Amino acid sequence: MAVAHSLLIAIYHVLNGAQFQDLGSNYYTQFNREKKIHSYVKQLSKLGVSIPDDVLRSAIVRGAA
Repeated sequence: MAVAHSLLIAIYHVLNGAQFQDLGSNYYTQFNREKKIHSYVKQLSKLGVSIPDDVLRSAIVRGAA
């Protein structure tokens, strides 16, 4: 069902005349980057690893630049 839904969306955009826009090779690595960082930090804390706040802040800021 999900594949059919994706196909219908793709067909709609083709028939509607939408132009192809390349999002770039870095799109998926930067998508929801802050959410992923917090998720990984949460998983690490469950394993007993603590990450200093300054390191965490610098990782988030570095990704936004």
